[in-house]
Amino acid sequence: MNGIQIKTKMRKKVELKFEWNWKAQMHSIIRLLEMGDSEGKKYAREELLTLAEKLDAYNEAYDIPGGILKPNEK
Repeated sequence: MNGIQIKTKMRKKVELKFEWNWKAQMHSIIRLLEMGDSEGKKYAREELLTLAEKLDAYNEAYDIPGGILKPNEK
């Protein structure tokens, strides 16, 4: 190869911080339902049902009148 070869080493430290909260979890589940393959969609449905079971159990254990964790009756 003709010309000058310059070898450089560049090091750049990048730190990413991810906060995993319920909003992030719901975004992930929505993405899987919208764009996932059949396995991803199945996982998302199971996760939603698991969450629903936990919320129902919480509502039964702590009957808070007008609680925000109760489903809307329409």
